[in-house]
Amino acid sequence: MHEELKQIISQAMNTRFEFEQKLIQQAWENEAFKQELLSNPKAVYARESGQELPTNLEIEVIQ
Repeated sequence: MHEELKQIISQAMNTRFEFEQKLIQQAWENEAFKQELLSNPKAVYARESGQELPTNLEIEVIQ
């Protein structure tokens, strides 16, 4: 069970890393997307991930 849990966590971390890299790449290539990401990161994250985020969650984008 321990190995299975490790694998699940590792996969989740990789998925998140890949998603964040996609956002970064898109921001590099599209200035309008970058400005939206900087001004309203939570809305962009929710839209791009297709997930509804908790109201108390804060997301900060650092350049």
